Amino acid sequence: MVYVPDREVWARRCAALLSAGFRETPSFNPYWDQRGRTFVDADGYRLVVERDSWAPAGPAGAGKPST
Repeated sequence: MVYVPDREVWARRCAALLSAGFRETPSFNPYWDQRGRTFVDADGYRLVVERDSWAPAGPAGAGKPST
């Protein structure tokens, strides 16, 4: 999972993945299709690029997407 809050930067990252040979694919979880795009590489590994930021959630260092 990669979080990219800026819309233009997010679009450029998605375009760069496609030009590098990644394929866009539906996410296993429809939530991610609403918030970002899922890509798969030649080995079948998936990467979600979400158009949002990540904010820490408490002292344990766990985080959550900001809204």
